[in-house]
Amino acid sequence: MRSSDLVPYLPPVPGATAAVRPVPANGTAAWRIRVKAASLPLAGFGVYPLAAEALDASAAVLATSRSYLPYWPSRHSAKAMPVSWLWPLIDTPDQAVCPGLLTGRLAASLAGGGRLAGLLAAGARYGRQAALTWAVDPALLMAAATMTSRYQVGAGPHCNRGRTEPASKSAAGWLAQLRTATAGQPVMVTPYADIDVAALTRQGMNDDIASAFRLGRAAAGTILQRSFSTSATAAGQQSLTGYAWPADGIANFQTLGVLAVNGIKSVVLAGRTMPPASDPGFTPSAVTKTPDGENGSISVLLSDDALTRLLARAGPGAGRPGADFGTEQLFLAETAMIAAERPNLARAIVVAPPRRWDPPEALAGRLLAETASAPWLRPVSLNHLAAAAPGGQVPRNRPDATSRAQLAPALLRAAHALDHKVSLLQGIKGEPDPALAGAVAGAESSAWRGSRAGTAHGLALLGRISQTVTGQLARVAIIPGLRDTLGAARGTVPVSISNQLPYQVRVRLAVQVPAGDSF
Repeated sequence: MRSSDLVPYLPPVPGATAAVRPVPANGTAAWRIRVKAASLPLAGFGVYPLAAEALDASAAVLATSRSYLPYWPSRHSAKAMPVSWLWPLIDTPDQAVCPGLLTGRLAASLAGGGRLAGLLAAGARYGRQAALTWAVDPALLMAAATMTSRYQVGAGPHCNRGRTEPASKSAAGWLAQLRTATAGQPVMVTPYADIDVAALTRQGMNDDIASAFRLGRAAAGTILQRSFSTSATAAGQQSLTGYAWPADGIANFQTLGVLAVNGIKSVVLAGRTMPPASDPGFTPSAVTKTPDGENGSISVLLSDDALTRLLARAGPGAGRPGADFGTEQLFLAETAMIAAERPNLARAIVVAPPRRWDPPEALAGRLLAETASAPWLRPVSLNHLAAAAPGGQVPRNRPDATSRAQLAPALLRAAHALDHKVSLLQGIKGEPDPALAGAVAGAESSAWRGSRAGTAHGLALLGRISQTVTGQLARVAIIPGLRDTLGAARGTVPVSISNQLPYQVRVRLAVQVPAGDSF
């Protein structure tokens, strides 16, 4: 039974009262009560319900706040349980084909007090002691790198009418801090723009998936200055090229097969994707395996669903001292309850917050600090957890679920139609343009899942890319001339090509003889 399932009976604790000064309307008051563990009914290692009551002068209860108290006796002999955190630095795509950014929102997120700045600061401070595994979207790195020199914001589909912004010190500092924080630490990069692999697999768009993986690994390697190659990984850098984290933690055999083709050997899935085949009476280990659909098996690390839901509540609007404290206590209680279910059975926990998590920075840091200090937990990186394969495993159902929040069919059809235009433009360029592939990946991002507003954003981005591509294709043309007639077996036919693009193009001429014509 998990802590969230407990129905507490709470006898009063003798002497556990405190007088509080008068509280003004809409005001707060600080209070503290200290009690000795010996005065509480604690029978041993476990999680105990706790409640604080506010009483008026007549001892009538005004309000009650409930929490849970994990208790680890000093002489407790159970072994600490391995726990792995996945720390997401993933954002909403903000680039198309043109250089620069579509909006200016990323600047605020990277600056002090912003979402990405807070996540990185907390991870940098506690990452090593909490053995973090970083999950990074290369499209975010590219956008931040764009901001490190003068850049445009809000340009139109034809790369004009944008405003110019000065180089961002916040973006440069954020990238420098990220390189330092992740140096020698395990880093898993998503495919470029964190594309919705499951939805693209369903649509048969495997080339787009392969392109996003290639582009993402190359971009992350350049910016983070480490290798994410599938053929060779620099010693000691722990680039987790063979790891993937599908959106919502959901994948079926078809999706796993496509991931395996792209070099993926381990996946992080939500616990509900592979539930136990029967109730084991305890929380089983997060480490397992399943067939990958390609005549092999793939390692699976299952994130704890209850912890993911808990962390999802620590988003915008949190930050109040009482709310943050409640989140911290419940996190400790949930992990302690798992450990207490079978204290002598080696198992493992994977903690995976929402992909675009937005907690208060202080709360994020305290959760990591408490992970490192809780005596029933032993932080390990995700790759070490997969390699160690602790016990406590049980038979599980195979992953055959699909997410209702996948990219909308209309968005996928539009992306599929755009692929032909993009392929044609890439074909005439002297060198393929990564910005084109990156722009398409941005429109196929998991950021657009699950809502009409997200679908509208994705479709608008596809429309913008289509305008850019169509406009560039229209600037390359054959100049029409007079009809030429060969007067002999050999002759010269002049062909004039107009290229109004700011780059060289590659042209291939094909001669065709219409049926029925003769010389």
